[in-house]
Amino acid sequence: MYESIHDLPIVCQLNLPEAALKVYREAFNRAWSRNGEHGSRFRAAQDHAWTEVRAKFVRDMATGRWVPKAAPLEPRVTPAEKKRAAQ
Repeated sequence: MYESIHDLPIVCQLNLPEAALKVYREAFNRAWSRNGEHGSRFRAAQDHAWTEVRAKFVRDMATGRWVPKAAPLEPRVTPAEKKRAAQ
């Protein structure tokens, strides 16, 4: 388990922004605790952590930096549509 983001592997520290490091650490620690003592525990926790990072961040192809994914836009509802829905 990782106590802080400063304990994470250097490849993470060099490539991920602080928010992504926190996501990685929390996901890794959760998976580590859940996976018991089996032999592939580290690999499973590592895979889970990267999956969570990729769910919330995307690598900018132009810069190579990891950036937060844009939040999905909510559909615009016009006042007339709101009125019809309320009826």
